[in-house]
Amino acid sequence: MLTNSIILRLQQRKNCLNQIIFMLDGAPPHTDVKLQQLLRRHYFTGRRVVGICFTAACPPGSPDLTTLLKVYRLLNAKGYIVRRDTASGGGGLMFIHDVHFQRLPVIGNDISDLEYLVITVLSKDRTITIKNLYHPPNNQHLDTNMMAGLFDDNTIILGDFNAKNTTWGSTITNARDLELSNLVNEKAFLCLNDGTHTFQSNSYDCSDVLDLTFISPGLFPYSSWRVLDNIGSDHLPILVETDLKVNCTGVKNLHWNFKKADWSLFENISNNVISQEPLSDNLEKEWSHFKHSIFAAAKSSIPRGEIKRSNWQNLCEKLNYRTSNTKLWKLAKQIDNLKPSNEETNVIISDNGHVSVDTREVAEALAQNYANESRLVFRSSEKHLARVTRNQRESCRDTPADNPLFNVDYTLPELSYPPQNLDTNKSPGPDSIPEHFLSHLGICGKERLLYICNLSWKTGKLPRQWKSAIVILIHKPNKNAGLTTSCSPISLTCIT
Repeated sequence: MLTNSIILRLQQRKNCLNQIIFMLDGAPPHTDVKLQQLLRRHYFTGRRVVGICFTAACPPGSPDLTTLLKVYRLLNAKGYIVRRDTASGGGGLMFIHDVHFQRLPVIGNDISDLEYLVITVLSKDRTITIKNLYHPPNNQHLDTNMMAGLFDDNTIILGDFNAKNTTWGSTITNARDLELSNLVNEKAFLCLNDGTHTFQSNSYDCSDVLDLTFISPGLFPYSSWRVLDNIGSDHLPILVETDLKVNCTGVKNLHWNFKKADWSLFENISNNVISQEPLSDNLEKEWSHFKHSIFAAAKSSIPRGEIKRSNWQNLCEKLNYRTSNTKLWKLAKQIDNLKPSNEETNVIISDNGHVSVDTREVAEALAQNYANESRLVFRSSEKHLARVTRNQRESCRDTPADNPLFNVDYTLPELSYPPQNLDTNKSPGPDSIPEHFLSHLGICGKERLLYICNLSWKTGKLPRQWKSAIVILIHKPNKNAGLTTSCSPISLTCIT
């Protein structure tokens, strides 16, 4: 019933955490190839978390993990990278995409050979912990005392334990698996493996089950598990899907393709739609009509779609003997100067340890921090200066302007000058109006925008949307992730 009914229904649902891919790499000579293949085939197609383990160092002549991560940063790969290096030269990576997460500290000792990387996927209603483990194939027993602390509620544990049990599809049962199975049963965890072999030895032409996935009882009814196609490693990728809603950080926006825009049609439609509404003294109404008109024109004259980012292979294919030395050196310096990403979290954590996932909570925490930073502090000896400053600030709006220049309306030539000097590469603000729209307005559009600016100037008011901004947080280098003081705010305001 589980295989034929429940899992099939869960796989048909789309609004889930959605996928977690795990791959343990047992063939280090092809590390760079498999990493690129895995990211290209799975990570960039909607998977939320991708976990990869490398059991040994990269061989001579192949790029190490640091170089590969620099390349993917250079290509603007979206997402966060959590990295763990080991003394053997191998390590683990987790690529996190479109979800809030926090890396948890590793609790272990120097005696145990167990290696693991842990993150929590954070949501307003539920937190899911993902633990990626690896134990080398030696004669050591499992450190069950340390592992017992890994089995928590809402937890997915996956990895290569080099433990074999016929119950899970292995050909034999070894001593380590008896230790592991007893621990799993004691903690009431469930195994998602369906018996499909996850390991294929090219040297001995055999297969077995080495990669295991255990899940807490509360998550089991919403989860499914399957082995994916081989991409070159002796360990096959495993896809774990959990049908639970979480807050996603990414929003897929369609971008305007200005290279294929029909600007003559844009001008004609915008002129026609704008002229249909008579002028009024309602500033909000005027601004709303102007926005509606130019977007109606844009939808009919400018195609939209998602930006297709070129991958490393496409970039290299463009390099040949004709490529200038300047371009080659610039590319080499870009790769060398980039710092490989290794994020601890992408959420805001307050001083008392509270994790802010809700956007309103994050905004309030940041606003409080920036208010404290920008507050003017006067000493007791400066009370008179503080009073003068406050009075000037409160009375400046009521003071009439002696200069008649401030009572003269803006003119059309004055309005036409700024759009000609705007940077077309800048992102729009809350109004979502790109610079291209303003620079290609027809005469009716320019006159209506001029009327809105003069009406705003005369009334001393701004459209509500002009007073808002989209704040982008840039993490300061070498600062603790998650703290409000570790972020530099970049505000995107309305171009108009």
